Amino acid sequence: MLIKKADKGEQVVTETKELFAEIQQSSKQTARQIEQTANATQQLAEKGEEVKVSTEDVQTISIEITNSSQELAQMAEELGALTEKFEV
Repeated sequence: MLIKKADKGEQVVTETKELFAEIQQSSKQTARQIEQTANATQQLAEKGEEVKVSTEDVQTISIEITNSSQELAQMAEELGALTEKFEV
């Protein structure tokens, strides 16, 4: 009877060690996945910042194009006014 209990205790200890080994392995895998997720999140944040900067650059260029177009239209009006003064 005592030997059966000792054998049972040894079996429980062995199974517990195996379970703890599985838990440890799962914990390591989870930690790796968390790290990968954190890295991916950081990369997304960086890409988001790049998109924001690019959008701001496009907005600045659009404003410059608008201003240049307005200046060109004004110059065209002035040129038109000057050409009306010429007589052939």
